[in-house]
Amino acid sequence: MILKSFYLNLERRHFPVDYGYGLLKGSRFICNFIERTALKPLKFPADGFNRICIHLDPAPPTEFFVNTSGVAAVGLPFEQERYDRLAFEERPHFYIEMIQTGVRVMEKHCPVPRREIEEALEAFLEGGCLNEWVHVRRNLGSPGLTASLRCKLTQAKFTLNLLVEKAGSAVFDAVVLETDPDENAFAYRFKDVVLQGDKLVVTTKTTSHLIEIPLSSLGGSA
Repeated sequence: MILKSFYLNLERRHFPVDYGYGLLKGSRFICNFIERTALKPLKFPADGFNRICIHLDPAPPTEFFVNTSGVAAVGLPFEQERYDRLAFEERPHFYIEMIQTGVRVMEKHCPVPRREIEEALEAFLEGGCLNEWVHVRRNLGSPGLTASLRCKLTQAKFTLNLLVEKAGSAVFDAVVLETDPDENAFAYRFKDVVLQGDKLVVTTKTTSHLIEIPLSSLGGSA
């Protein structure tokens, strides 16, 4: 199996749903950065799993296991009082500490790309804890337009920005989607940016479009 995804999660049976989901959401911008910048280009061949989960548990956790869904999980003690004392802006450093500790524990049980993951975390910190990327950039041809879908994932939210340029000058630049910082909330909501007739369209992975903009409003024509 190829290792593709990386999660930090909380054992939910001890906590309200919003509390547990809050920790997962808050850590996604870090874990997503690891997935995009380390795991995706590496294509690491893992032994029987395609996902790593660092599993925080206030009860004595099971140190390591691989489940039938192809998830390799390592358990770490969760100190709720310590976590609750942290200010919102301090929590990313807690998440990074848990990720580093968890990966080092997991390495005792099976091969994992610890060096690449730690290098990704270093790059994340050196870059100011920013997770931004261009999802797609298209030259739209005859109208002389280019369009880009730009993503930004933070501890608080995900935003998708549509930038449309004509002859190098922006004719449209706006956030067209904002969701929780969770791929389950945003990944299916956009796919590509294309021309359809006299409109510029941001397509989705479902049947409806995210946004449609008349070319006439962008200084183009069909």
